[in-house]
Amino acid sequence: MGVPGLTGFVEEHGGFLAALRVRRTKLVIDGSSLYHRLFFACGADVRHGGDYGPFAAAVGAFFDSLRACGVAPCVVLDGGRDAADGKLATLRSRAAERLRAAHGLSRPGGGGDGGGLLPLLAREAFVQALRRLGVPLAQCFAEADREIAALANRWGCPVLTLDSDFCIFDLRGGYCPLSHFQWQSVCGGGDALGCYIPAKCFSSEKFCSHFGRLNKTLLPLFAVMSGNDYVNLPALEVFFSKARLPGGCCGWKGRKHARIQGLLNWLSRFSEPTEAIENVLQYLKKHQREEIRELLQASMEGYTPSDVNLEDFFQHGNYESQAARKSDLPQWVLDALAKGAHVMPSNAFAGDSRSENEYSGICPQSLTAPCCCNLLLDT
Repeated sequence: MGVPGLTGFVEEHGGFLAALRVRRTKLVIDGSSLYHRLFFACGADVRHGGDYGPFAAAVGAFFDSLRACGVAPCVVLDGGRDAADGKLATLRSRAAERLRAAHGLSRPGGGGDGGGLLPLLAREAFVQALRRLGVPLAQCFAEADREIAALANRWGCPVLTLDSDFCIFDLRGGYCPLSHFQWQSVCGGGDALGCYIPAKCFSSEKFCSHFGRLNKTLLPLFAVMSGNDYVNLPALEVFFSKARLPGGCCGWKGRKHARIQGLLNWLSRFSEPTEAIENVLQYLKKHQREEIRELLQASMEGYTPSDVNLEDFFQHGNYESQAARKSDLPQWVLDALAKGAHVMPSNAFAGDSRSENEYSGICPQSLTAPCCCNLLLDT
């Protein structure tokens, strides 16, 4: 998830993370990162189809800690794939990893502890737990990163996630890595401000100043050139093989960290992204340059906060996005998706005038994931 190697790079250089006391604030939470983190931290069984009781208890304890510190959380979940399917290769790779892990678990005496394999209904269990707790939840139409960044900037509050892409976004309230969010170690209210959760916050200012005069507007280009879930340009390997990246080999473990260090030092020579892109293109063949320029510029837009106003959804229940409008899905489907329903959009719905009640009669309730999940949690 995010920029390869960047999380490890930031962790090894502790100066990029500043201590933070989280209390009496709004907090925008990346729901996908949170439910993965909580499930594996709670020690639930992954071998027998899902151990949802301990997981639901962990979700409740997490939000109890936030409530004790006066933190107002809003959880935002990823939706489906976008129409361009730009992340398809990454999704295939992760699906193959999950299949291998599942195969290992199915074998007697083999498979270890399941690694990163979540039970099938973990996401639904998380959504149901949030509803029971009354925690505000929104599910985006596609990937949620840009909407999360936009909402956090609107409120001026931190983002809680474990996605290194948020080192790249320009966030007013900063990015708090879940790995440093000590929600189980709430500190007492010895001062007038009350309880707080010890945490750390990534500082883009400290990060950029470490590389001389690196302009924050160059960080999206750094992410795209490093490769992420959407972009992997083999043509750029020509650049890395020919360019002399300064300071890329000293004091850092592994080839990935050396490349990160060198690329950031190299980018610090330029005042803005266009100038840097033109210098990158000089290393490529002439017939490739225009196509790579367009790909780089388009990919960098993925690190621009969205124009979707999620605040409207949390206040009035209205979710409007260009991708949702283009889908031609009935409004009741879009409303259900935004509220976290596990609906499978299909072009078969496009332009269909039948009501939600008619469709619910066609699809038996016993087959819907929320119904199954409620039964598991109640049991």
